[in-house]
Amino acid sequence: LEILNKPGPLTPEERDVMNLHSVHGVSLCANLSLPHLTLNCILFHHEKIDGSGYPSRLSGEDIPLPVRVITVTDIYDALSTHRPYAPARTAFEALTFMRSRMADGLDMEVFKRFVELLSGADLLGK
Repeated sequence: LEILNKPGPLTPEERDVMNLHSVHGVSLCANLSLPHLTLNCILFHHEKIDGSGYPSRLSGEDIPLPVRVITVTDIYDALSTHRPYAPARTAFEALTFMRSRMADGLDMEVFKRFVELLSGADLLGK
């Protein structure tokens, strides 16, 4: 919690500790009767389409679609929620930042659907 709530930038050592949180999360859930996909979502939610994520540096279609969805929603939540190290951004600011600064790591089809969902667009064309 000390690292998570730190108001300034993380040191390289603190970043290494933070990058293990998904592995620790799966470990905590190992004895629960959770579906394999749920464990994948916990473990891989910081993987990026371009292979720059962690913990396994998965890329593209190697990242299951539900994980790619959770990645987009997790980033949006982090950007739009007040944190000790950054104020909350508006929805527009968060989505603009994701599109302009994070597009290489996101499944852009998932991102587009997420934007449509937030905008209230009729996804089914009814």
